[in-house]
Amino acid sequence: MVKFNTDPEDGSTIFHYRTYSEGQVRIHILDSSGRLIEELLNSFEEAGDHSVIWSTSNLKPGVYLYSIKSPGGRSTGTILLPIPGKLY
Repeated sequence: MVKFNTDPEDGSTIFHYRTYSEGQVRIHILDSSGRLIEELLNSFEEAGDHSVIWSTSNLKPGVYLYSIKSPGGRSTGTILLPIPGKLY
């Protein structure tokens, strides 16, 4: 399970995720071409609910991809970084 909250005004996105068993968890952020932008997390996690903050203040608005790998599997998706101050 992955949820995230993007706040363009403070330049951050918070990932909320759940692991069902302990083990290595990796979160990668990629650009729309699939190039690695950042390895956000690469650590051993206990089973349970977790969150990690991604600083987006130095990135251009646009579509980014995320990949979360854990012992329970993989989750991928897209994130829209909006233009600060613009309503969608």
